[in-house]
Amino acid sequence: PAPTCPPETKSVTLERVQTSITDRVKNVSLLSSFQENLMKAEDLEDIFNAFERSMSIIFDIENVLFFLPDEENLLLRGHTSSTNKLYHTSLGLTLPIQNSESIIVKTFESNASIDCITANRSGKSIADQQILAIFKCVSAYLIPLAVKRKNIGVVVLGLPGTIQTISESSTQVLRIFARQLSLCLHIRQEKALKTETIHKERMAAISMTAKKF
Repeated sequence: PAPTCPPETKSVTLERVQTSITDRVKNVSLLSSFQENLMKAEDLEDIFNAFERSMSIIFDIENVLFFLPDEENLLLRGHTSSTNKLYHTSLGLTLPIQNSESIIVKTFESNASIDCITANRSGKSIADQQILAIFKCVSAYLIPLAVKRKNIGVVVLGLPGTIQTISESSTQVLRIFARQLSLCLHIRQEKALKTETIHKERMAAISMTAKKF
C-alpha cells in the first residue's frame, strides 16, 4: 500500500504548496509588470524607478543603488531614481575600477554571480564599508548586470534590518529581474552609441562640405 501522511502533516504540506504557488503567481505577475514598465521607460529615471519599486514590493528592500561605468570605463558611478531616499547620496559615489579592493568592483568585473558584502566581509575596501553604513544594514547583495559577457554595471541591495541572507528561490527571482534590467540598459547604451556615431558622421560630412567652399 502507498504510504500515508498524518492529517496534520498533509495540512502543513498543502499549505506550503499553496504558499509556493501563490508566491510564484505573484512573482510572475510582478515580473510582467516590471517588463511592461521597462518597455515604456523613456530614460534612466524610469528604468531605475521600475526596478526599485519591484524590489520594494517583492523583498521589502528599500536600499537600492546602481553602479554604472563612466564613458572611459575608469569609474563606477552611483545612480538611483530621483524619488529614491539615497538619490542625493548616490550623486557623490564613485568607485575606481583599476586595482580596486572593492567587492562591488570585483563583482562588476567578473559579472559571474551574485555576491555580498557584510560587516565582516567588506575587506580592505573603505568604500564597501561606507555603502553598508549608508544603508544602515549588516548585509548587502551585489548583483552583476551583464549581457553576453559585456559588463553593464552592478546593483547593490541593502537587506532590511539584521537579515544577512535571502533564500535560493529569492535569489533566482533576483537573477531574472537583473537579466531584464541588464538587457534594457544594454539596448539603451547601443541606441546612444548609434546616435552618437550618426551625429559624428553628419558633422564630418558638414566639415568636408565646408572645406570644399
